[in-house]
Amino acid sequence: MGRGQRSAPFLEAVLRQATAGGQVFHTPGHKKGRAGDPRWRDLLKGALSLDIDPPALPSPAAPETAVAPAAAVKAAEELLAGLYGARRSFFLVNGATVGLQALLLATVAGGSLLLPRHAHRSVFGALALADAEPVYLPGAIDPFWGLPLAPRLPSPPRFPAVQGVLAVYPDYYGLACDLAGWRDALTGGTRHAQPTAAGPIPFLVDEAHGPHLPFLPGCSSPETPLPRPALELGADAVVQSPHKLLGSLVQSAWLHLAGERPTGRAAVDPARVEAALSALTTTSPSFLLLASLDATRRWAAAEGQEAYRRLAGLALETRAAIAALPGLRCLDGPEALRLGYVALDPAKLTVSVRDLGLSGPEAEAFLRWRGIRAELADPLNVLFLLSPADTPETTSALVAALAALAKAAGRPADRARLTARRPTGAPPPEETAALLGEVMALPPERALSPREALLRPSEAVPLGQAAGRVAARAVGIYPPGIPVVAPGEVVTAAHVELLGRLIAGRLRVDGLAGEDRVEVVEG
Repeated sequence: MGRGQRSAPFLEAVLRQATAGGQVFHTPGHKKGRAGDPRWRDLLKGALSLDIDPPALPSPAAPETAVAPAAAVKAAEELLAGLYGARRSFFLVNGATVGLQALLLATVAGGSLLLPRHAHRSVFGALALADAEPVYLPGAIDPFWGLPLAPRLPSPPRFPAVQGVLAVYPDYYGLACDLAGWRDALTGGTRHAQPTAAGPIPFLVDEAHGPHLPFLPGCSSPETPLPRPALELGADAVVQSPHKLLGSLVQSAWLHLAGERPTGRAAVDPARVEAALSALTTTSPSFLLLASLDATRRWAAAEGQEAYRRLAGLALETRAAIAALPGLRCLDGPEALRLGYVALDPAKLTVSVRDLGLSGPEAEAFLRWRGIRAELADPLNVLFLLSPADTPETTSALVAALAALAKAAGRPADRARLTARRPTGAPPPEETAALLGEVMALPPERALSPREALLRPSEAVPLGQAAGRVAARAVGIYPPGIPVVAPGEVVTAAHVELLGRLIAGRLRVDGLAGEDRVEVVEG
């Protein structure tokens, strides 16, 4: 770790300010926790002393000199860029969502974006803000896991005319698509991008689930391939959520821009990104969030590699222990390769419960009763996240709870209790996977742009009356995050029939306006 990475300019400036004497006569009104609800003050204790918004902070270079808070933030962002090998990095206090919004505003405003259908739902809002059209890659669902197969870009002769490309890497389940292959398709097999009138096509990556990738072990076996950072693989810009696995506060994120291409031009203009962030981000950012980002960067620089080396080994042992349990399967490297991906994040443990005859939510409810809190439960799987906070004791508790689940599922009386809330006629696992496949296979028919769908008046109508109308909001299965219809798309009779089956089977359909109503554009 370089000498600079040992410092945390913003965190240290805030700590000096928070511990300084005297009386404060600036926002926020609780004034270092001296006012407000007493139980709230007791709960947060010292944190409220850091929740400040002063007009100046001690300078990172000369503590006796006062500077604008933005100067301390800039010094911290420069260290972040150095750690990740970026040309420019930005702290974000509106989550990864604002990073995606800013990137699309800076790169594809008024144009089009090539992306997988199962991109995060925040992208729909970003497309609307940028007044951009989505161009979806074809996709399919694996019949066992019920997860999307790896998306691939078309070959250069068939590459569509778009102003940008967005990849999700790795996805929520830790599956990493072939970014190097995407880069080759985008550049025609060279390091020089297919140019547009405005320059090279920007290669954007939603790497929300991958801020820890630079700290994973550098070597991995073909059976257990580990993903490498998107910037190393040719991305022009990435957005990351360090709160997911590195440990910053929820709602904090950061954005990285790569350097210039071999042509001497950058595909993403830093000035345009900065202007977009200025327009979208709060003018009163939380100093707690900013300080957590600076502290997290310093921790990652100092301890990240050793912490994730230990985690990779612990994850391998845990995955093997889960796979040995009867009726359970844990997604591993060979399965990731079979699904068309090139690597699997070891910090994500996806456990299939379909061979137990259970749904993901049924298994998750049992595990919660046993004191295990999962990240999510989809129709067929339960997902668990590991971090450097985990130890052999915590993972042993997870394995023990899963063993108890497998045992209970094999006893008729216990199995009846596990499935007691299952609705009559709910599809068995194999049919559930087929339903997910139908969702991905339905061809979209767009009538309005995402922006038009967002801004026009809308109304909620019963599902049976939605055929022929235009969706105002995305409706789909989340998780794993596959829209049946996206904003601006026509709701067809096939959509209505499929949504009816999903609702009847009590699968989690996100975006409905009530139990069986759909938000559609008026008129």
